[in-house]
Amino acid sequence: MMDQNTNNKCFHALAIELAEATGFDLQTSELVINTYIDQTQGIIEDLNNSIEQLMNEKANEALIAHIARQAHKLKGSSGNVRELKMMAMAEQTELACKSSKIEALFPIIKQMRVHFKCYLEN
Repeated sequence: MMDQNTNNKCFHALAIELAEATGFDLQTSELVINTYIDQTQGIIEDLNNSIEQLMNEKANEALIAHIARQAHKLKGSSGNVRELKMMAMAEQTELACKSSKIEALFPIIKQMRVHFKCYLEN
């Protein structure tokens, strides 16, 4: 697990919000957020790669199901740490898959990547 810079504004704000919402101490919240960031980075990379692959295989139902599962996982973990904007984008991704609105996936993953970048900056 990579330790995030606790001076990172996004990281710090989310850690404080999680601590206040759960009663965790700040150190525990930071540990939870570090784990979330590590896992989320992998999920977003997988979603991005899968959505790019879907551009060439629009009728690939297995790939659409995979994207929906990854989005569902991201929605849950984001909700657990109170990252509500990411949770909403993950839910949009999941719903786009379920309603076969494949064209909606591209702008959503772009938004996810831009939003998540804040956690990776020092």
